[in-house]
Amino acid sequence: MFRAMVVKEWRETRGIALLGLAAYAYLLAAILIPQFPFGTSHRNVITVPFVRDIFVVWFVIISVVMAIALGLRQTLGESIRGTYPFLLHRPASRRWLIGVKLCFGMALYLICGAAPILVYGVWAATPGTHASPFEWSMTATTLAFWFSMTLLYLGAFLSGIRPGRWYGSRLLPLVAAGVAVYFALLLAFAFGGVLWPCLAIFVADVWVIGMILFVARTRDYP
Repeated sequence: MFRAMVVKEWRETRGIALLGLAAYAYLLAAILIPQFPFGTSHRNVITVPFVRDIFVVWFVIISVVMAIALGLRQTLGESIRGTYPFLLHRPASRRWLIGVKLCFGMALYLICGAAPILVYGVWAATPGTHASPFEWSMTATTLAFWFSMTLLYLGAFLSGIRPGRWYGSRLLPLVAAGVAVYFALLLAFAFGGVLWPCLAIFVADVWVIGMILFVARTRDYP
């Protein structure tokens, strides 16, 4: 059953994952490849990789959209198609079924988001590619941004799975997650590290996951 759930989730979210990877690939190509169509040569946009260039800004924008889209697709998709009763009445607990959804969505986002950081980091660490110094520790703030988006994913998932009206309280988890991520990013900028922002996000992630499992267990699904 686990394999069947993973295949189901992949079929439903692969479009978002592939679009996200395409956006990351376009960003890297536009920055790193001279004369790339509709792009800009890295000589003009990179001052210090991961510290002062456009990669981090666009990486955050793409990651925000991807994380929210994944969370809403995994929940609203079931509601719109009316497949929750079929899904949750299979011979497995609601906690297990929702847990598989969460693990898959979180892993999918983290893998897709880690790929451009790794590619850009390897490029920056290669001698002769740019004029500024580079150490892998310079990726710390970007890594904090990357991990922080897991809270946006969970906030979108909780908003999608909760009952209620969209113009009422249903969007509160996503809004609260956005505020928490904003302060985590400020913390990352202030301290220039990854430990404290990621620790704060991890604690918030655990709390939101608990809320998601509680809603999944207590909600009535028509």
